[in-house]
Amino acid sequence: MLQYCYPRLDVNVSKGLNHLLKSPFCIHPKTGRVCVPMDPERIMSFKPDSVPTISQLCNELGESSDENNQTKRSKDYRSTSLKESVEVFDRFLHKLEKTWKGKLIEQSDLTGEY
Repeated sequence: MLQYCYPRLDVNVSKGLNHLLKSPFCIHPKTGRVCVPMDPERIMSFKPDSVPTISQLCNELGESSDENNQTKRSKDYRSTSLKESVEVFDRFLHKLEKTWKGKLIEQSDLTGEY
């Protein structure tokens, strides 16, 4: 029974460099879809087919630059379908930062090093 429950590693995934690494915003080599972070509070409404592809993002960026004709660059992701995913990732990073700040303060209090 345990052999079915214990996690197993796929040899091809472990040694192949072209497999999806589950890193945010990496591109799947076959589908061209972007690996996006998901909001855990809205996980039931997540639709994998609605995840943007690299081609779609290039088109959105091209349309955005044509419309704006700006010489000054802004944060380009805001004009693409990645905007919401980047915001989800930013919220996650801010929470993570707060957690580590608390841990570092706690450690410095214990050791007396400031």
